[in-house]
Amino acid sequence: MAPTAYSVGGVDDTAQLRFRVHGAPEADAIVDGTNQAIGSLVSGVFIYNQLTFQEVVVETGGIGADRSVGGAAVNIVQRDGGNMFSGGMTYSFTSPDLIASNLSPELEARGLRQSASLKKHYDLAGAFGGPIMRDRLWFFASTRRGTTHLYQQGNYYNKLQATTPWLYEPDLSRPAFTSPFSRDYTLRLTLQAGRHRFSSSTSSQPNCNCPFGLLTTTGAVATAPEATGEHRYKPQIISSNRWTYPMNDRFLFEGGVTTQTQVQTNTRRPETGGVTPVQVLEQSTNFRYGSRAINVGNTGSYIYIPRTQHQGNFAVSRVTTAHQFKAGFEYRWVKTGDASKNTDPNQINQGMDYTFNNGVPIQVRIWAVPFAWEDHAAEKVFFVQDQWTMDRLTLNLGVRYNDVFQELDEVTLAAGPFVPERTLPRIKNFPHWRNLNPRMGGAYDLSGTGKTAVKVALGRYVPAIRATGLPQPQHSQSPSTNRAWNDSFFGPGDPRSGNYKPDCNLLNPEPNGECVGA
Repeated sequence: MAPTAYSVGGVDDTAQLRFRVHGAPEADAIVDGTNQAIGSLVSGVFIYNQLTFQEVVVETGGIGADRSVGGAAVNIVQRDGGNMFSGGMTYSFTSPDLIASNLSPELEARGLRQSASLKKHYDLAGAFGGPIMRDRLWFFASTRRGTTHLYQQGNYYNKLQATTPWLYEPDLSRPAFTSPFSRDYTLRLTLQAGRHRFSSSTSSQPNCNCPFGLLTTTGAVATAPEATGEHRYKPQIISSNRWTYPMNDRFLFEGGVTTQTQVQTNTRRPETGGVTPVQVLEQSTNFRYGSRAINVGNTGSYIYIPRTQHQGNFAVSRVTTAHQFKAGFEYRWVKTGDASKNTDPNQINQGMDYTFNNGVPIQVRIWAVPFAWEDHAAEKVFFVQDQWTMDRLTLNLGVRYNDVFQELDEVTLAAGPFVPERTLPRIKNFPHWRNLNPRMGGAYDLSGTGKTAVKVALGRYVPAIRATGLPQPQHSQSPSTNRAWNDSFFGPGDPRSGNYKPDCNLLNPEPNGECVGA
């Protein structure tokens, strides 16, 4: 019975509501007016601490020119402490003793020894805030820790990993399980100086997807726990600074600066046993074991990927009886990758992986590792919009100008087991887009009471920049090549026969030794 993905009672300390409307892009989190989405991340990496929320508003349509993408938007307003000391906490806990099992004799007769079950779960959060100087300076602090360990049915650690890792025998006393954790440490300060209001917040989350992808299949292939990796995100910090200034009852000035730093380090699991074990794909059972060798990117090898994002924005609003006018600009800069930190020749163990059929070697694949990439992207935005009210009719008219470019930095990749040192050239304006995006909408109050209205909206939206979202020349190069392998080529009695090692020149694509062809 093949392992699969599942949830035990919906218990998951990293779960967050993510949704889209009518095929639009997935809703991004807008925190204090700033879109905090960062390229190439997956759900469950940065976990928002709900105790830091003062208010959450979901916009589902008619997104104006001051928003980057269409579809739904989740607007989050954070707590600031206030003039009264207050706090709160949340706690959830469960254990295997509180979980019912659906493992029946019929399933046991079919070979299933364990049901989908929980090993451990807790989620603890606390928050406290109040005045430092009454009516002038406030603080709000919060922390959170959570973990959910889930057993995976039908999957076990390899009993032979420490001795003969190229073979697999399930250790029925050690079922596979996940062991992720998420943490949050948040501090927010708010200062009121006359009409000026300043807020500054920092959140640190040293989280881990450990192991990554165990409960899912990659290419419909299940994986032994030793052949997965631990995705650790440390440091992972978001710092945000915001200023608002209502000059009078008609003019509002506001601006902010946000910096995000996230370093993803993909490491071997302790049970892998270092750099010696090579990944094996057993065709007869469609099962991977040994170590990790799926791709040379962020989901299939042992790689280091730093990400940095800086954002700044400024806007001015003017409100009159008939008009709500707003204009502003935004700037976003994103940097991904660091080739100088990816020099490990065992980014994929031994730079190779094997394919077996019923325990018999049939193919070896060699990889162009170490591999890495570096790119950066920038986006400049100018927008203007006006909400114009004429009796029962309200018009929303706006336009947004986007200027986006991406650049691939020159990188030098270190030599590996099967490749020499390589230098990839710098490529500018890959791509460089300029878009003028109209945003229009209207609403008509049918009865004049505000109870029934007809609304319509029309706009042009472009995707938010993602520094690693486009095919790159580095990625278009073949990262691996295959060699057909006959481990009994030298015949009985020869020590090279049946030793589970490719006795040939793997760099030669022509038949030689046990490599019988490319």
